[in-house]
Amino acid sequence: EAMQQLMLDTLVNAVSTGKADHKPVIEAVRKTLTNNALDPAFIAEAVLVPSEAFVGDQMLVVDPDAINTAREALRKDLGLGLDGLWRGTFAAHAAKPFEYSPDAKGARRLRNVSLGYVAGSGAADAAQLAFGQFEAADNMTDRLAALGTLANSQANERVAALDIFYNRYRDNPLVIDKWFTTQALSTRKDTIKAVCELREHPDFTLHNPNRVRALAGAFSSNQQQFHLADGSGYRFLADILLELDPINPQTAAKMLPPLGRWRRFDEKRQALMKAELERIVAQPGLSKDLFEQASKSLA
Repeated sequence: EAMQQLMLDTLVNAVSTGKADHKPVIEAVRKTLTNNALDPAFIAEAVLVPSEAFVGDQMLVVDPDAINTAREALRKDLGLGLDGLWRGTFAAHAAKPFEYSPDAKGARRLRNVSLGYVAGSGAADAAQLAFGQFEAADNMTDRLAALGTLANSQANERVAALDIFYNRYRDNPLVIDKWFTTQALSTRKDTIKAVCELREHPDFTLHNPNRVRALAGAFSSNQQQFHLADGSGYRFLADILLELDPINPQTAAKMLPPLGRWRRFDEKRQALMKAELERIVAQPGLSKDLFEQASKSLA
């Protein structure tokens, strides 16, 4: 908790002032990584940077762009400043075969966190490391972690990994849900374009609530990409909800809350989010479920 508070204070200060001293965080993480008395699972959780959504919860007015910039800067400095430790930790757990035990689970978690920091540093070989893990993985945890790392990157390996994963698991609906989610949570600048294309994918259907949540639900939790300044993320979700409402009004209503948090954001985003809520409320034949949820959000 102390580590998370240190990181959180650093990020909030960076968002508020535009300045940040990452040295205390780097040293705290260094000491944690080199403390052999600590369990790998504990270390993995302790060294994670707080999510953008959690940082936003600490602010009166959420600034998604500033939060994203501050968080990525901290991740990069942690990756660069502790590069040798991350790589050493990654390598130490890389050769271990899959084992279903708490210790093995913790080791996998720490290995994948380490891979994320190597990638976050901007290392030239990060995509190669991730793709190597993706291909060699003997368990879904490692394969998905590597896929997630690649999904956030600009590397050529990204497209190959996404294609391989889809073709390998295309007959397993629950795993394909994860394929959709991984892309919807990507930090890439073209994520909105990707989710719009995935909306038209042959395997996407509004008749499967899990599939809708895997794409639209995941995207609406992707703070920086959902809250794009042009409002395209809001339009995407509103369009999905309006199409979903005649099919599954309960699920549509449950997925509306991200738009209902409009009061937490700047005036421009507030106006854009309210406009989508008003468009939903004005839809002829809207279900009682979605109408009530949208109306309450506007009240």
